[in-house]
Amino acid sequence: AEGDPVAAVRDGRASLAVIGAERFYRDRLRDRLAGRLGSQLEPGIEAVAVLGERALHVVRRADDVASSLSGRLGVPPEGSGDARLARRAAAAQGAKAARGGAMADLLQAVRQGQLDAALVVTELGDPDLVAALAEGGLALLPWPGAREAPVQLPFARVVRIPAGTYAGQAQAIESLSAQVLLVGPARTTAMSEAGGPAGALGATVAPVSVTEARAIADATGVFEAPDPG
Repeated sequence: AEGDPVAAVRDGRASLAVIGAERFYRDRLRDRLAGRLGSQLEPGIEAVAVLGERALHVVRRADDVASSLSGRLGVPPEGSGDARLARRAAAAQGAKAARGGAMADLLQAVRQGQLDAALVVTELGDPDLVAALAEGGLALLPWPGAREAPVQLPFARVVRIPAGTYAGQAQAIESLSAQVLLVGPARTTAMSEAGGPAGALGATVAPVSVTEARAIADATGVFEAPDPG
């Protein structure tokens, strides 16, 4: 698909792409409804390095005593990887997004009662989210059933948001996170002598060799293995 980084790598139009780990895993529910079976991993690509991680933040009005994902939910802008992560995580809990939008717009909608909760996907301690919660009137809630979520969402990790990360957060809160990955063409049994991941794919771009992949991974400074490694 046009604009799809995974398709660009798979088709040989790009040698590398940055995606969220959730993009690496197919939507199993959608596949079942479409009658598609087989591997849950996207074919034709593999993870080269971990670039970082972003977490789901459930934000509601501070005076709202309802459960975390009840009511009208706002998620990141449509078509983004963050929206994909938020929607799939919410769907696993039987919840559905009401609208998409930028962080500031979603938080304002929660304040004004137009939304009941905003699912903000960003790094822990994001300065914009820190500033928004410091204004008061909003509260951060835990993700329901965070420890069981990876069973349904293989790309998800349980993340502990330390107490005091955000204003009014007196205790640590558990939520979900997903890695940000650098991916390249998948290696095959007919790899080139140099060991390039795309040695036998007939790509129009130069494959990334094993040595290059390791150098990239070292340069990120993130010392952890990719989840779909």
